[in-house]
Order: sequence, then C-alpha cells, then structure tokens
Amino acid sequence: MSNVTVALSCVNVEFDAMLSAGQHTRAIKITSVAAHGLTARSDTPPHPGDLVTITHGPITISGQVEWIKGDHFLIISGEPIDILGLIGKQLGLGAILDQREDIAA
Repeated sequence: MSNVTVALSCVNVEFDAMLSAGQHTRAIKITSVAAHGLTARSDTPPHPGDLVTITHGPITISGQVEWIKGDHFLIISGEPIDILGLIGKQLGLGAILDQREDIAA
C-alpha cells in the first residue's frame, strides 16, 4: 500500500453536529470545514466572541465564534482540524480510514 498525502484547504459539506457554549448545548448544521475553522448554521447561533466546543462523533473541536450573519456563523479553532476525520463518514471514507488504521497497527 502506498502513502497518499491529501491536502484539503476548505470543504463544503452539510451534516449535523452538537455545539456547546457555556451551559447550553444545541444541534447545528456544519456547512464548511477548513484547517483552522468551520462555518455552521443554527436557529439560535452563538454570539461573537463565545468560546464553543463542536462535537461530531469522536471528533471534538474547540474554538471561538468570529462572526454571525443571520443563522450562519464562523468558528475559528486554535488547533488544526482533522478534516478527513470529521467528514470521512459523509464521504464514505469511514471504512477506508478504519481499514488503514488497522493495517498500520
């Protein structure tokens, strides 16, 4: 098996996740993902400056809300986001990524 490097700068997606801000947790829809941020939408978006945590399956992303436009908002993360891990199942890559991890172990 050869090593293939995949570099993604920004991916437009649409899938559900959970957002926690302080004591409040709500469902959101992630609409795009980049190396250090993501955009999402919610009927009740957080406020600019809020520190938030996004959870999707085993992936957790911490960041700060940068801007809000209507029901859309941008979250900037201080840590790199595992884009393939986050969107892999939506693209049908889950089984491939799991198999690759089993082979590497």
